[in-house]
Amino acid sequence: MAYCHEPHNGERWDMPTWNPQTYKDAVRALHDTGLQICVHCAGDAAADLTLDAFEEAMNGNPRPDPRHRIEHAVITKPESTQRMRELGVVVSTQPQFIRLGGDGYADLFGEERARRAIVTREWLDAGVTVALGSDSPSTPWYTPQVTLFGAVTRVTFSNQRVVDWYIGRLVGDYRLPNIPIYQFPNIPAYRDDVSRRGDRPPERGHVSPPAPGAGYVDIRPGQRTTGTRGLSLMRVNLMIMSRLP
Repeated sequence: MAYCHEPHNGERWDMPTWNPQTYKDAVRALHDTGLQICVHCAGDAAADLTLDAFEEAMNGNPRPDPRHRIEHAVITKPESTQRMRELGVVVSTQPQFIRLGGDGYADLFGEERARRAIVTREWLDAGVTVALGSDSPSTPWYTPQVTLFGAVTRVTFSNQRVVDWYIGRLVGDYRLPNIPIYQFPNIPAYRDDVSRRGDRPPERGHVSPPAPGAGYVDIRPGQRTTGTRGLSLMRVNLMIMSRLP
């Protein structure tokens, strides 16, 4: 079920998980405690409702850098991107969902909305803080290479359907049928922005997972690859995972 502004072919496109006002009240109560709030959103209406709740709570009780977070953000509206930036909302997303389930997005949401699945590039260009992750153990792929593969290539499991390459691509310039050479710097979405996903950034020069079960990945800079298989076999300098509580 994904709460969306327009109908889709799944279950109850027009029904949020919470009563909207009850939800806003809960967000405000949590915000007032000083907690960082994380909300899982798949549909665009869910993301907009969450942004409304964050904004109302922040206006009602301003506090510096609350860094509230939206998890997944699979389908969002273009106008929501600017609101994320203005509110300082972190988007914590999993681009390998495109590889894992992207073949069904067009059937579920329609071709037009499916092209906007996980718009990583749009968020980064707008200045939104983006953190990439695996969503493990909910998904079978937990290695950082697979996450990067999804962010860069946006190729589905069938290799037949690619959702919009420009608004979603992380780095490089991906066009079918030719895959160009990618060169990978240290990617903020996998480094500094992951630390901002938690309730406090690590000290300068100190690597510390931001929360139990979270992690940190240092992609070896300067690597080059000419094919999609190469993306999934990239080498990393360091991967740290914290122990689950």
